[in-house]
Amino acid sequence: MKRFLIFACLCLAPSLQAQEESSTNEVASPHPIYRYLIAVDTSSSMSRQKEVTVDTVHRLILSGIIGRIRTGEVLGVWTFDEQLHTNALPAVMWDSRQRIDIANRAYRFLNDQHLDNRKKSLDQPLAAIADEAQRSGALTAFLFTDGTEPVKGTPFDDRINDIFKNHAREMHK
Repeated sequence: MKRFLIFACLCLAPSLQAQEESSTNEVASPHPIYRYLIAVDTSSSMSRQKEVTVDTVHRLILSGIIGRIRTGEVLGVWTFDEQLHTNALPAVMWDSRQRIDIANRAYRFLNDQHLDNRKKSLDQPLAAIADEAQRSGALTAFLFTDGTEPVKGTPFDDRINDIFKNHAREMHK
């Protein structure tokens, strides 16, 4: 038994040392300071709007956010259903010469998303967007959702919810 315990300790020692080295050698990548953020609802309620949403995001990025995004600014694409997914598509530093590649990567990523039957919640994405706005000081966020859940926690809640309410029928078509 004593030999087995010594053997087990010797076998574990290299793996523990490797873990220790990797954790001390890893440098945490800095959290990007977003200037533009696109949050897309990937719950099943968006199935009718998936094609137009993916196309709209593609066109928005291809246009350089309608000519507003500047070289060096950071663009992120997040998805959410019952959880927020912020790192599935890495944030990119904008370079207009790469706009086609950036737009196409976002298009493929969003087009490949499986729309889950899980219920969505806007609470987590909106809270995270608010945190990013506070960190960046100047954030432009685009929220793609079906409008069935009211927006809460932004200075624009009433106006956004009025748009959802007034255009719900067209949005669901």
